[in-house]
Amino acid sequence: MTGGCLRPMICVPGGQSQATVSDEPGAESLAHSRLHAGEVVGADNGSGERCSVATVADQQADGVFGITPATFPLQDADGEAVDVAAWLRQVGEVVRSLACWCVSPGQCDAVRLLALPRPAQAAEAARQRQRQKARKHGRALWEATLFWAGWI
Repeated sequence: MTGGCLRPMICVPGGQSQATVSDEPGAESLAHSRLHAGEVVGADNGSGERCSVATVADQQADGVFGITPATFPLQDADGEAVDVAAWLRQVGEVVRSLACWCVSPGQCDAVRLLALPRPAQAAEAARQRQRQKARKHGRALWEATLFWAGWI
């Protein structure tokens, strides 16, 4: 299927797995997914939205999502905004882990933010892809975009 969206779903209980392919509008959303308690869903940045986190939490499943911090605001236990860039710029462990909250309309879900720096060569390749993408679309490239390209 050309133009379809493949969304891998990893079902831990029973060792079964499922993949859904769809050309439907909103195929990147997890809203149409039927998950079960204890299942784990993995989704790329296209599905890394706050509503996807709420969908997974409502079904008592777990999820691993790629996110864009600028469009995925997080809060600490006191309800204060988490400055992810500042947190990553601090000296710390190679693999970063931060317990925080994902707030979406009418819902607040506990999440754990994980971050790992890309190896230097991979980070530079990711930054180059961002530069090419900006050039191709005639957009200005933000410094933050280059920073995020250095992290997984």
